[in-house]
Amino acid sequence: MPRECLAARRRWACTVIVGLVLGVITACAGSSTAPGQARSAERAAQAFLEAVGSGRAGDALAFLRVQPLDRTLLTDDVLADAVRSAAITEVTATERGGAKHERMVDVAYRIGGERVTDTYMTVQVGQYWFVDETLPTVPLFDDRPGYADVTVSGKTVAMADQGSYVTEPSSTPILPGRYEFGLDNPLLDVDRAEFTVTSLHASAVLTGSGPQARLTDDGRVRVVTAAKEKLDACMETTMLHTSCGINDSTDWTLVRDSHGTRSYRLVDNTVVWSLDPGGTDLSATAPDWQTCRWFYPSPGRGVCTDGLVVLVHMTAATTAGTTEVNESQIVGYAADLADPDHIRIVFGKN
Repeated sequence: MPRECLAARRRWACTVIVGLVLGVITACAGSSTAPGQARSAERAAQAFLEAVGSGRAGDALAFLRVQPLDRTLLTDDVLADAVRSAAITEVTATERGGAKHERMVDVAYRIGGERVTDTYMTVQVGQYWFVDETLPTVPLFDDRPGYADVTVSGKTVAMADQGSYVTEPSSTPILPGRYEFGLDNPLLDVDRAEFTVTSLHASAVLTGSGPQARLTDDGRVRVVTAAKEKLDACMETTMLHTSCGINDSTDWTLVRDSHGTRSYRLVDNTVVWSLDPGGTDLSATAPDWQTCRWFYPSPGRGVCTDGLVVLVHMTAATTAGTTEVNESQIVGYAADLADPDHIRIVFGKN
């Protein structure tokens, strides 16, 4: 065969192959939807969920008509981790009617193996369709201390109430997936921290009865150490008043003689404090997190101990020159953990 014919045949064959490859590429591209460019209501809903399921937060948000302002948790890395723990699969979307530029779309999928059905409102803006829904927000965390920021998947979220009790949920939007609470304080941890957002219209599913703050092992050791140091410091003072929650009344500054007939005033700077044997062994108190209703700082800001009773003795000179002995009890203590490196101990009194 002449060379000219062979060259022409090769050119023809190459043209056919290139055409086939381009056709395959075009067909594949046509099966997906560019973010924010859904040509139908069904496609908008399905593409939104497919983007969520593949951990592409930015692409998922592009299919929403209204973009959330707070994107703290609406990032690819946070979402990818959330759907890694609760995969979204078997997504279907079926349009079921509506107005000219509005459609209701029934969606179904599995998240973490659980079957979920939901209905999205979609709207047409120009030539494209969008999901017209508001994202759910981070659920309530009502056992957190007021000074500790709440984290979700390691990101700090803004809670509605920064006081001792949280009465409103966070306003931070979130996409379907599985997440974990945390506290931005190295001495605190969270039990039952996990929660799952199954759909745009369902409340978050909390593990157990919801998250609960607790001291870490290191936190327990450091709180007990701080309480011991504070108690030792109180015992070293020679003043009538200490910071251990004892000697807060005039009963301590006035004493009666052995017959109860005369009162004498105790002399400051002559006081000697002492504890019952074993009274300084605070390690057995094993403090745990709970709301401190009867201590300053305010409720929810400390770590309280139940059953801690320390018997305190005081010896001091009186205005009559005699020495008197008094007793009192220290009952419980709270630890303010706002500054983990400088734990503030507040003792109670009885």
